[in-house]
Amino acid sequence: EHWHYMAKHNARALDDGTITYSYDPDIARVFEAEPIGDKDLWSSWDAIKCPVLTLHGATSVVLTPDILQEMHDRFKGKSYDVIQFSDCGHVPSLMHDHQIEMVRKWLKNTPI
Repeated sequence: EHWHYMAKHNARALDDGTITYSYDPDIARVFEAEPIGDKDLWSSWDAIKCPVLTLHGATSVVLTPDILQEMHDRFKGKSYDVIQFSDCGHVPSLMHDHQIEMVRKWLKNTPI
């Protein structure tokens, strides 16, 4: 059921009949104009003042345990939490009730 939903809402047919992801293709233009490359983004992370919840897919190869630890270490004295989903990759889809409930609980109990 979830895979059907994901396929229906995350794919689209092109004029030539091929299938591609369903997202705004202009989203990539910012990276063409200003590639991130080796840019250090930690100063942006350090500037965050509001509470942060990181949703982490345990099998992500992008958001590694080392990066999560650095995020935690830099957020000392501020409200920072991680919810890890063992059954997904980089981007949790929040399609399961238990995942949604975990986020709902965090939002309800975190003063913003």
